[in-house]
Amino acid sequence: MSGAVGIHGQDPASALYMQTSYVDAYKDVVQKLANAFVKTMKFIAKSSAGQITDQMPPEYYTGVGRAAYVTALTDEKGIYTPDGIMPEAARRPC
Repeated sequence: MSGAVGIHGQDPASALYMQTSYVDAYKDVVQKLANAFVKTMKFIAKSSAGQITDQMPPEYYTGVGRAAYVTALTDEKGIYTPDGIMPEAARRPC
């Protein structure tokens, strides 16, 4: 595929997907979702894994325990970008 771009290295961790018809019909809702998404990404970037876990219900990490969840989140937190945009270095032609 000429011009195709693949994802290499770190995978993007989150995204918003919507049909254009929904975006056109509910622009105010879509903007609020996008604002919340950016606010969340900034919170993740500036907070420790423990602080992030403190904001979640304990049921979220039931079965593994809080300490194991915090450790895993600490190890994986770097896959989230502060602005939600995939870094240029992660994209290259296929």
